[in-house]
Amino acid sequence: MKQFLLSIAIMLFGVVYSDAQKVVSGVVTDDAGVPLIGANVLAKEAAAIGTITDVDGSYKLQIPENVTTLVFSYAGYSTKEMEIGSASVMNVTLAEGKVLEEVVVTALGIKRDKSNLGYSVGQINSEELAIGKTTNVTNALVGKVAGIRVSGSGGSFTGSSVIVRGFTTFLGSNQPLYVVDGIPIDNSGGGTPLQAGSSLSNRAIDLNQEDIESVSVLKGAGATTLYGSRGASGVILITTKKGRKNQKNSITYSANYAIQEVNRLPDYQNTYGQGVGGNFNATAISSWGPKIDGRKVTLPSDYRAAGVGDSVALTAYPNNVAELFRKGYNMQHNLSFQGGTEKSAYRLSVGYLQDQGIFDNNKLNRFNVGLNASQDITEKLNAAVSINYISNSSNRTLQGNQLSNPLFRSWFTPRDRKSVV
Repeated sequence: MKQFLLSIAIMLFGVVYSDAQKVVSGVVTDDAGVPLIGANVLAKEAAAIGTITDVDGSYKLQIPENVTTLVFSYAGYSTKEMEIGSASVMNVTLAEGKVLEEVVVTALGIKRDKSNLGYSVGQINSEELAIGKTTNVTNALVGKVAGIRVSGSGGSFTGSSVIVRGFTTFLGSNQPLYVVDGIPIDNSGGGTPLQAGSSLSNRAIDLNQEDIESVSVLKGAGATTLYGSRGASGVILITTKKGRKNQKNSITYSANYAIQEVNRLPDYQNTYGQGVGGNFNATAISSWGPKIDGRKVTLPSDYRAAGVGDSVALTAYPNNVAELFRKGYNMQHNLSFQGGTEKSAYRLSVGYLQDQGIFDNNKLNRFNVGLNASQDITEKLNAAVSINYISNSSNRTLQGNQLSNPLFRSWFTPRDRKSVV
């Protein structure tokens, strides 16, 4: 008897559950009656409920009773909303919408058709930026936009000079203005000390490439009207990634690991030792002394006082310069959470980068946290917030005409000397 009552209860629960659900099906086509493959069908009241049409344009969607409207959309076509009512079959025809040939972002995040602008704009999307996974986003602009010249100051995480359509001033800076989500940022710090100090980075190195949606380069005098005299040398507009309305909640993780090594070294001779004109000279930086054949040479008195000995046999060390360098690496980890409802959208991202240079003690660590969120308060009022936290620290070797620069004399290490490393 108990088993019989339990079976009845399960059956009743199944009936109640099935009554709370409704299945809607149909076909989505264009004006000519051609099925649209991959069209989106979403419940307006519940963005997480949706599906896409298959190869014949048909769809089938199970929805709860509180859903009263379905939203149909397809790239290049106008979005259409339809009341469900008591219908179980809904065939929909989507009208072809206005398609812009190429959309670019101008001042204050305004999107314009590229063909309608009165000045030149170069556009780079996130896929192009992600190629190579450079540490500094300015290095990713090389060869991707016509009319700009990008030259690095050396090293994987040093600054780069960006010149848009040539020089515009002899006294001031010729670097373009950087604008991130409508906010100008200070991109200084990319100079290269010639005689002392370490190689510096411009502040664009703080940006995480995985957080960038697109980069627009505004060129020409017409672009300066948007940002005044600060944009006289051009403007680089950076738009970060954001969540989209009616987007399902999702998590994205990406990792990248790249090896860095010296491409090539000078072709050294290893036949003659330290000295000039066939004669040994312990203070010479050239290697045109006696032939390296195991013969012993007499060392100066200061070498003897240091306990080295009176003489030493000449031995070639072909790799004494190559041993100065290490195999470096670039490691990146990025995690993002994004989603949205009918009136709100968000994207939270976390990124970590570690760049080990080809010299010991040359390392950069960067930690990024970013949040973009928006909420429709009314039909005509939208509130949005953008927060970025960046922690950037690095160790760098010195450069210039000084002994602290590891390459100052190392290139000329005599062939019979061991590496200093």
